[in-house]
Amino acid sequence: MSVRPAKLNELLHHLHAIFNEEELAGDARELVQKAFQALDSMPGAASEEAPRRLPLVEEWLEPALQLAGDGPAPLHPLVEAFRAVEPQLHWHHRAGSKPGTAFHEGHANAMLIGPRGLEVRNDVWLGLTLMRPELDYVRHQHPPEELYLVMTPGEWQQDDGPWFDPGVIGTVYNRPMIHHAMRSAETPLFTFWLLWNGVKDSS
Repeated sequence: MSVRPAKLNELLHHLHAIFNEEELAGDARELVQKAFQALDSMPGAASEEAPRRLPLVEEWLEPALQLAGDGPAPLHPLVEAFRAVEPQLHWHHRAGSKPGTAFHEGHANAMLIGPRGLEVRNDVWLGLTLMRPELDYVRHQHPPEELYLVMTPGEWQQDDGPWFDPGVIGTVYNRPMIHHAMRSAETPLFTFWLLWNGVKDSS
């Protein structure tokens, strides 16, 4: 039986506490309940991917974490828990992003839990995105519903609606297949995302 590493377990604890403190409602609340019930029931398999940092991460992760660490108090233990697991992450670009473009060079993603995560499983995907200042993340959609936790300032858009700022420690819920995008402003954008895929674990 797999055992979840203590550092990853601590990060999940702090993330869950923030979601609970935010008093989410409706579909967002149900997503968190489903995801963390699944995570509590059984850990997935350990990752076999080697840690990797991209140049964007070397340049902008620390400024982003310092900015998040200066934010609301509930973020502070989450930032420190993330620092403890980050050296193990395999950072990558969004699939299909073209090398040499501003978007490709200006963003990086990593998975904590999921197909490319430190814990490999299919039902719950927990990851994060880092973006340099003044960058638009490509508009996209996907079947799993999703919840963002905003760690540094940024703006989001859903379908053809207006851009909006959820605020630091705010959340953004995306229903399945909704078109959505995000963008950074004068500072790097750092955000966690939680997806409920609803597929039984393959491990």
